[in-house]
Amino acid sequence: MSLFSSKRLTAANLFWVALFLPVNLLLQPAWLAIETIPPRLDVTPAVVALVKMIYFLSVCWGFYVLAKLWPELAAAPSKAAAMGYRLIGLASIGALMVVHSPAIYRYGELERTLYREVRAANQSTPAAVGPGVRQEQIRLGAREITYEFTLTGVVASQVDLVKIREAIRTPLIAAICVDKKLVRSLNHGVALQYVYRDKNGHTLAILSVMRENCDRATG
Repeated sequence: MSLFSSKRLTAANLFWVALFLPVNLLLQPAWLAIETIPPRLDVTPAVVALVKMIYFLSVCWGFYVLAKLWPELAAAPSKAAAMGYRLIGLASIGALMVVHSPAIYRYGELERTLYREVRAANQSTPAAVGPGVRQEQIRLGAREITYEFTLTGVVASQVDLVKIREAIRTPLIAAICVDKKLVRSLNHGVALQYVYRDKNGHTLAILSVMRENCDRATG
């Protein structure tokens, strides 16, 4: 038996159970929370698509319920009550759309941009980026971007690893903190990780840069 054809529930009761309470006490707070949770960088397209699909279905559910109940609400005690239910239903759905649709449209905007940029950059790697320096693949994690480099003229066993890390770290942070795109990523909680290996693939240095590093560098 259909929910909307049940004789045990009046249209008014169904209105509260199937539309007003779910939309106003469940969906509204849920979307306010979801909008503040950024998607994982490595699966951004899938997460963004899922969030937008669920939001679309939420709005569709509101319209579906109201459309089903619209004629039945005429059985309310008075015309004013029937019109009141209808207006409250429209207002609830309207609020769901007006309050959240802009944020859902922009959801994962930074992450989508980073995902596209990394995919595009990886199409031209490995590539020489300086004398004796080759950039390898860029990898995306949950909230970090890892840049991998190979120092083609260096062998780990023949260098002082502490000194080479310090030689890389200072100019690296200085360069990152004046790059507007990278600083924007840091401001959104994305960590940047730089991995340097020797020509044989042995790790020379792993350097992580976060917002605090730029604050200290410019403080």
